[in-house]
Parts: sequence; C-alpha cells; structure tokens
Amino acid sequence: MPVYAYKAQCGACLSHNTAGRLHELKMPVLIAAGAKDLFMNIEKTMELVHGISQAEFYLAPEGGHVHPWEYPEPYDSVVVGFLMKHTN
Repeated sequence: MPVYAYKAQCGACLSHNTAGRLHELKMPVLIAAGAKDLFMNIEKTMELVHGISQAEFYLAPEGGHVHPWEYPEPYDSVVVGFLMKHTN
C-alpha cells in the first residue's frame, strides 16, 4: 500500500465516528475481538458491545487484531454457533 493511501486510511479511521447511531442496529450482531489487539483497544470494543442491544461478544484471550487467522478453530466455532442460533 502506498504511504499516501495508508495515511488517508488512518485519517479516515480516526475521524469516522458513528457511536451515537449504534442503538439503531436492531439485529443480532456478533462482535469478536482479540484481548491482545494493538489496534482496537478493549474499551472501544466494549462501546460497541454496550451500544448495540442485540450484541453478542466473543473475546479471543490470546488473540490480536487478526485473531480469526491466529486462532481459527475457536473463532469459526463461535461464528457458526452465532449463525445457527440466528438462522430461521
């Protein structure tokens, strides 16, 4: 990725904030996070969990930002369970 594109992406991430609209999400949402994520701290993740009424939360205890690739088996199990639970 070119440096200018990386800087633009970082700027977009830092300036974009829709936290005030989370309550509008009325469907089940799975929020998955890694306890050792260096990019998305647990406080911000918990804002999502608490801001969405039907949020379900999975924390990969040893996982980082890419925990689905680091620990795919437990992540896949949680995702499949979530989909099965919410499939009509």
